[in-house]
Amino acid sequence: GLLGPKKELWDILQLVEKYCPEAQDITSSIRDLPTVRTAMGRARAWLRMALMQKKLADYLKVLIDHRDDLLSEYFEPDALMLSEEAIVIMGLLVGLNVIDCNFCVK
Repeated sequence: GLLGPKKELWDILQLVEKYCPEAQDITSSIRDLPTVRTAMGRARAWLRMALMQKKLADYLKVLIDHRDDLLSEYFEPDALMLSEEAIVIMGLLVGLNVIDCNFCVK
């Protein structure tokens, strides 16, 4: 773009596999989906897959634990994801693991 590269949620989610190799399964599966063409569609599919695997909190913890390396270029300095409150939110997401999610990801 005119103001530099466009930063999408999908770009952030792909960073998880750098520190968490098992996340590579999700990202490669999403990249191979023929019907998902946009970055936002890929991000939605990734979130659904992470919920089905009960790993969303774990993957977000990876992002938060490495936020200085990974997230500083995507968020403003005072953003929630870069603050200490992000750890509280990540802890709340662990509660989603009691829900069995079964989404159709095509």
